[in-house]
Amino acid sequence: MGKFTEPFLDCAFFQHVDNTLKHTIATPKFEKQVFKEGETDYEGKYSEYFNIIQEGTDIKVYYRGMPKEFTIMAHTGYNSWLRQYTCLLKSNDGLNFTRPIINNVKYNNDTKNNILFKGYESHAFCCFIDPKKIGGTKYKGVTRRRLSKESRKNCNMVLSLYESNDGIEWKECKIIIENKHSLKDYHGYANFDCLSNIVYDKCKDQYILYTRHNARRGLRLIQMSTSKDLLNWSKCREIKFNDKYNVYSPNIISYPNSPYFMGFPVYQKENHRNTKYVSLMFSRDGVNWKNIINKKQFITDIKIPGSIFRGIVELNDKFYFYTKGYYTFELLIYSCLKNRIGYFEGTGELISKDIKLLSNEIEINYKTEENGSVEVQLFNKDKFVSKSEILKGNELNKIVKLQQYKENNEYNLKFILINACVYSINIDYEL
Repeated sequence: MGKFTEPFLDCAFFQHVDNTLKHTIATPKFEKQVFKEGETDYEGKYSEYFNIIQEGTDIKVYYRGMPKEFTIMAHTGYNSWLRQYTCLLKSNDGLNFTRPIINNVKYNNDTKNNILFKGYESHAFCCFIDPKKIGGTKYKGVTRRRLSKESRKNCNMVLSLYESNDGIEWKECKIIIENKHSLKDYHGYANFDCLSNIVYDKCKDQYILYTRHNARRGLRLIQMSTSKDLLNWSKCREIKFNDKYNVYSPNIISYPNSPYFMGFPVYQKENHRNTKYVSLMFSRDGVNWKNIINKKQFITDIKIPGSIFRGIVELNDKFYFYTKGYYTFELLIYSCLKNRIGYFEGTGELISKDIKLLSNEIEINYKTEENGSVEVQLFNKDKFVSKSEILKGNELNKIVKLQQYKENNEYNLKFILINACVYSINIDYEL
């Protein structure tokens, strides 16, 4: 893997945590609001399913636009579903966004808009950067569509794979998942009715697809499928979750610079859409998941029920998160310092599990009080080997070197905290 981030979102990295230390999930801070309701006719209150692609300072946001006059009652007719638009926002700083002129699709007889394409495929289109560039294309997308114009209850819903060279012009590659391949669902028509998304598993060199499974009326679970080539997929199975849950949309991403996975599940009480709230879940293998804030709201000062963008922006030593209120197009931006989502604080010791270190350099993300400190010690089979300097201050990536280290030996890392916080480490070790 090389050096990667080990975020302290849970206790799994450690074999021992002193009970004097408190584990906390940070609350992102509000930065600003962008856009207001009514700026365009095709961005009504049902505009939804935002997802982010970041390449350095090139930030793209894809989402579904729906006209203002569109109502839930219009869902009964197939033609009404054709009035959905896949739209694009762009930014170079994560805080200020523009609507680029695409000139692809006419709206009110004018192509001067940010619409990429329209139709049923725009209902919940989600794209990602393919690290393997399968088929020679860099950008891939997945979306739900239907194979017939019959009623939703009887039509055959599928998930299709799309591809693009530039993230602007898209074409369909192949149907990859059909209803018959997924878990048995209630009524059938609402399967995949979420922001289905694909992430790349670096450790297993495979792709994982996450989508909704309607287990019964009012109970929405998450099912997954895997593939080596994006074209041939395994039979769907339910993820393993430490929670009885009802998730409207999974919103799963790869944790930045890490082999792990993080999700922002949008919870909902049965079929009551005005009860939506965003939680936080974490997985080290993409299969076994843990709700790490116990069904609490991840961003606590959201005043109205809503959803969160799939994806985060990493820029200027910060993580940016984006939310949208339900029944509004007002977009809100929040942030926390880079890799400071979860942390241990107080006075006490943390001891890692046995790990095979591949380097003696560790980057530590920490903060101390004025009279506090952090020290890192290296042990081999309970035998002390060496220790770092005493750390004081507030640093996101302080490099410490542990002496007398021998490559490929198994070690334990002990973190000694005195009135301090540790958030994460960057480390090179064998998973």
